[in-house]
This record gives sequence, structure tokens and C-alpha cells, in this order.
Amino acid sequence: SFNSRRVRGTPRSPCAHDDLPTTDSQQPHLEALVYHWTRAGRSTRVGKAAVKYLKLLGDQALDNFSLVEAKELHEMAFRYATDDEALKQERGPLQRRMARRHYLQGEAAAAEELLTAALIAFDAERTPLNM
Repeated sequence: SFNSRRVRGTPRSPCAHDDLPTTDSQQPHLEALVYHWTRAGRSTRVGKAAVKYLKLLGDQALDNFSLVEAKELHEMAFRYATDDEALKQERGPLQRRMARRHYLQGEAAAAEELLTAALIAFDAERTPLNM
């Protein structure tokens, strides 16, 4: 289980995750929101909220180089996105985030594999990057 104390109060880089705007008032409550939405049952509405807050908290962990926490949070969000076809559009952004974590860990092959999967999920590319 992730340690929320490690990511609390982490400054966010200004443009690293510009697809997820947050407000200062939202920051202190992310752990509580993740807790609530990941235990609220299974529906598209619940999954969408869980993915949103898991991404935000995972992004904070990634920005703070808390790579174990980022991995856990982003992978949990990805499971929601793969369990519900209505959340399909979340898969590419999550794969991009997971690729960034692999890149920061010096795992270039894993990062490339996830970036290729993200491009396919974004429906932008069908040919692997190494071709």
C-alpha cells in the first residue's frame, strides 16, 4: 500500500501533467478522495472518479520521485481503465505516465514498450516505435 505521507505537499511541475488541472484546495484532500472512490463500488461514474484521483496522486508521487508509490497508484488507475470499456480513453494517458516512471528508473525498453502501447491507445500509431 502506498504511503500518502511521502507525496503530501509535493509541488507539481507547471506543465508535466497539464491535462489534469487541480486547485490548491484539492491538494490536501487527494488521499481522502482516493480512499473514498476506490472503495465506492464498481460503476463507470465511480471508476472515472477513482481514475482521476489516482492519476492526480500518482502524478504527485512521480513529480516527487516516489516511484514505488507512483507505480502503485498509476497501475491501480490502469486496472480501473481496463476493467470498464467506458474508461478506454484513460488507458493511453496512464500508459504514458507509467512509461515516464520507467524512464526515470533507467528502464528504457519498458518505457518504449509502454509509449508504443500509449500511442496505440491514443489511436495515433499502429506501428511499433522500433520499426
